[in-house]
Amino acid sequence: MARRGDTASGSGRSSRDRRDGAGSHLEVAIDFDGEAQVLTDAFREDPSTWLPELHFPRGRGRWQLYLWVGGLGVLVDCAIGPAYATAGMVSRPVRWDPGEADRTSPLGPSAPAFDGDLRLATLPGKGLRLTLEGAYEPPSSTAGPSIDLSNLTRLAEATAHEFLIDIHRRLASRHPQVTGAPRRLSARESWRAPTSIDAKGLEILGVEECLRLLGTQNTGRIAVIVERKPLVLPVNYAMHRGTVVFRTDPGTKLDAALGEEYVSFEVDEIDQRYRTGWSVLVVGQAERVYQPEELEELRRLPLQPWAPGHKAHYVRVLSTAISGRRIPAPKTSHEQG
Repeated sequence: MARRGDTASGSGRSSRDRRDGAGSHLEVAIDFDGEAQVLTDAFREDPSTWLPELHFPRGRGRWQLYLWVGGLGVLVDCAIGPAYATAGMVSRPVRWDPGEADRTSPLGPSAPAFDGDLRLATLPGKGLRLTLEGAYEPPSSTAGPSIDLSNLTRLAEATAHEFLIDIHRRLASRHPQVTGAPRRLSARESWRAPTSIDAKGLEILGVEECLRLLGTQNTGRIAVIVERKPLVLPVNYAMHRGTVVFRTDPGTKLDAALGEEYVSFEVDEIDQRYRTGWSVLVVGQAERVYQPEELEELRRLPLQPWAPGHKAHYVRVLSTAISGRRIPAPKTSHEQG
């Protein structure tokens, strides 16, 4: 498995390092039908097999892409990192910046810079969801005519959507298992999978919704096995490229990260007034992060342990399963009638 947190470019720089200006969150997704296993395997292959037709190699893991956005050509330098997997989903870090593209090309508006993740998730039935999520901001330098900042959001969404549509088009041309036209989702739909209810009346949360909820909290509980006995410990955490990350000192939690036993991580939110709430459970193997480039990236996370101690060791949970449940709000007498 590829190490989570590898940067797409290998430089270790995030979008925040490139510009001082505040970026904005972007999430664009399309749904389509197809054979999940075939397409997941294809997504793990060399990205050049599913990138848009007009892509030009620029070195290992880097390409120059030419996209049509609103009838105008947009040229970007794109870096794509190794695939990593969680339950029901495969992801790749993706970053592009038109400021490094061919500045002599007579382009239309420069696409905003982007730094985030490209995800292929399996939905119930034969559904698949292709999502691009991350931060966008003005390009670090101009690759064409000056960009109109008032249209930055519109152009970011249009470029991201065209990128996904081009990937779908390329996959469909190479794999007959892709069926049906892609359907663009709204921002809310992109993280809310079709609702399913279990036998006890609880809403079953999809992987993407679980990841979204994990990102809303900063305190959870990690369960480890110590001397053949279960032990549950509270921990402050942050999310990084879809993985749970926490800091710790030498002791029980670090020993668990260095061992071979599986761990569980749980987080929840309860509304006692309305008797509703949700919980998310992550199962996987914990590992200590050693690579200097990854540690540099993790140290930028908003991760400040409450408990005393230096907490110099960073540990992440490489998930093999993510699941969640939500207790629906009780219906009012008006809704029941």
